[in-house]
Amino acid sequence: MPLTHLLAIKVGDRLTESSFLLNETVTNEKIAEELKEHVIKPVIPPQYLDGRFVMVALMEMQGLQDHTKADRSGAYIVRQAAKSVVASGLAQRCIVLVSYAIGMPEPLSVFVDAYEARKISNRDIQALIKDKFDCCQS
Repeated sequence: MPLTHLLAIKVGDRLTESSFLLNETVTNEKIAEELKEHVIKPVIPPQYLDGRFVMVALMEMQGLQDHTKADRSGAYIVRQAAKSVVASGLAQRCIVLVSYAIGMPEPLSVFVDAYEARKISNRDIQALIKDKFDCCQS
């Protein structure tokens, strides 16, 4: 189950508040156990703790996944989407935000704000963007 943006922020805040004393004798299993107990369990509802989140988060912390590619390609696609909204005349200006979870190819959310200078609702523009632009990370 992908984390909601709010839960992801809470986990990040909890991780920032936490400190772990590490040395060469501490195993990855011990780190995973401590993270789950002191960072993840206090934030994530128990029904969603299936083990996948801990494993993917540890891989990210150890630098085993390149999150910069997802960030860059996500930024490129939403920039193009916003430019297309303006170029098509649906709005005079537009911002498109997308959020991803580690290890999940599809976006958690796509947010659109075309301010007040738009011809159709933000929700309709969002639906068009989701239909016409592939925001999934491959």
